[in-house]
Amino acid sequence: MSRLNESQLLSVIDGALRRAGSVADLTDDCAYVESGAQLITTDTLIEGVHFDSQLDTAEQIGAQAAVQNLSDLAASGGRPLFLVWSLCLPPSWADEAERLSALAFGFARVATEHGACVVGGNLSRIDGPLVIAVTAAGACFGPSPLTRSGARPGQAVYVSGRLGDAAAGVFDPSAATRLARHGWRPHIAEAQALALWGGVGACMDISDGLLLDATRLARTSGVTLALSRSAIPIGEAAAALGKPALDLAMTGGEDYVLLFTAEGSPPIPAYRIGEVREADVRGPLLLDLVPTLGRGFDHFGTASNAS
Repeated sequence: MSRLNESQLLSVIDGALRRAGSVADLTDDCAYVESGAQLITTDTLIEGVHFDSQLDTAEQIGAQAAVQNLSDLAASGGRPLFLVWSLCLPPSWADEAERLSALAFGFARVATEHGACVVGGNLSRIDGPLVIAVTAAGACFGPSPLTRSGARPGQAVYVSGRLGDAAAGVFDPSAATRLARHGWRPHIAEAQALALWGGVGACMDISDGLLLDATRLARTSGVTLALSRSAIPIGEAAAALGKPALDLAMTGGEDYVLLFTAEGSPPIPAYRIGEVREADVRGPLLLDLVPTLGRGFDHFGTASNAS
């Protein structure tokens, strides 16, 4: 099979984006947007760290790249507007037009489903793993963004969905469990309701594991979060694995549900998993009243969910 040149590769990507409903003009050096963007986030996915191209389809990988970035906008109470992405393609990807098309389609499909448009990007060759770098921009649903710093003693701690299914797909890569890993979505509708409600103290998404992200939120807010093991909602795929289910739910990461604190009853279906307390000398996180290390995914530490 003859190798595609850069123009041909860009044509493959452009066609896939358009099939997914993203119809921005990609012919210029810059994208021109009249957007009112207030929120900007960026993330990078690397083959062998964030996904496994032997187990995940190209469309699933593209979708993951979009979800990961749109979830950051949701965490800040943001409405997605547009994304740009940069692809570093190894020969194994550059030589397969159908595979590259599926990757771009998955990325644009998720963006379009949540009201965003892919407005540009960059393409480069790499003698290494596939690298996908994404920047996403959005606007606040409410008068100001949701942040990690507003948790106050007396508020309850909630999550907007069940945990552990993404990590279950890494722990047990059988077909059914791996598929459950890709059930993730950015909680945009939940973010909108919370932002307009006005009762949220602090908010973030769970990308690196409940315990680690809860520790981050607590430290940023200068409080202690007291969580209850029995209240942590476990996803179906994780629960089916039996004994490791709770650990997967607490430390697995990549669930992309919202972790937030609030006074009163939130306007979305959510699970109450604990409460906010004054900063405790024993640490920022208590699990069943016992000081707990914020274990989870750390790029420069021990990864519990690298795939």
